[in-house]
Amino acid sequence: MAIVRENALQIALISVLIASERQGTDLAELVKRALSMTASYSGDSSGVVGVQTHACLELQAAYESVISTQQMKSA
Repeated sequence: MAIVRENALQIALISVLIASERQGTDLAELVKRALSMTASYSGDSSGVVGVQTHACLELQAAYESVISTQQMKSA
């Protein structure tokens, strides 16, 4: 059950990123700001200084997925 929810949330995040970009949002800036906010959220902290949170890693993976899909379409 958790895997299904995780996959659904990943698809939702990618969809929000794509929709934001289509509305003219600078995706790189949006992700940069979101990462700084996510990194400061203590609910997902490993407790180790300098280690990225799980949420940061997921956001970066979603952003990279959007970017790589765009690159494939433009090639």
